[in-house]
Amino acid sequence: MDGCAALCQDDPVAGIEPYSLVIVTYNHADTVPACLRAVAALEPAPERLIVIDNASNDGSAGVAAAHAGRPPVEVIREDRNTGFAAAANLEVRYVYCPASPGVPYCAGDGSGAACPCTG
Repeated sequence: MDGCAALCQDDPVAGIEPYSLVIVTYNHADTVPACLRAVAALEPAPERLIVIDNASNDGSAGVAAAHAGRPPVEVIREDRNTGFAAAANLEVRYVYCPASPGVPYCAGDGSGAACPCTG
């Protein structure tokens, strides 16, 4: 089981509804599909699923955009690799709104941890 599937199996979103989920990726074209499938299996499903591509050069953004799961994937492509922390900050600015108080996130290779943010 890859890291993202294990993360999703641990139910990091229990009690957070509605919520958005963000995947930060850099050159993870080979692992993003499994991560997106694991996210699609979550119950409840995220209201929004955003992939922030950190200037990958392996087609990660296109792989994510082609995913036909639920909810539809929104892809934000950065022009330069700013690192995981900067991308995570971008996701909080892009996603946060009162209608979606929870924002768990993980790395596109599944190595990150879900960090629900509230408030």
